Amino acid sequence: MHAVPDERFVRELERTFRDLRAHFPNATATPRIVFRSTHSTGPYNCTIYSKPSATPVLVTEEHATKKLAMGFGWTLFRHQNDIARNLCARYGIDYLDVFWQTALRPDGFYPDRHIHRSFPFDCAHYCLPGPVDDWNALLFYLLTQG
Repeated sequence: MHAVPDERFVRELERTFRDLRAHFPNATATPRIVFRSTHSTGPYNCTIYSKPSATPVLVTEEHATKKLAMGFGWTLFRHQNDIARNLCARYGIDYLDVFWQTALRPDGFYPDRHIHRSFPFDCAHYCLPGPVDDWNALLFYLLTQG
């Protein structure tokens, strides 16, 4: 997961939404167009969590300077989710926000997956079963509630 500068994010998302609207001009009921927010990434040491958290566990500026987050732009996700939410409203696209819900699940990452020798834990990808199942349940609810 890599954030891009806001200008590029807006340009690419608007182009995608325009193309979707061109192909599905009446997609308000079936088929519906849904955009899922970027989920929160884990804390620098996600291995210390063994259960869901009562409060959101978010990437901090300090975490963003660690080797894993360097260049990924993880601290931009909340801001860019707000941009995406506004663009969805403008284009009549349903917005499925999973950011805050996922921030309560620091226990759901791949704690044993090595992604780099200097950083032994993957705190950006989730295990199944886990938070992704919750996203699917929310999507199912959104699609069936029309």
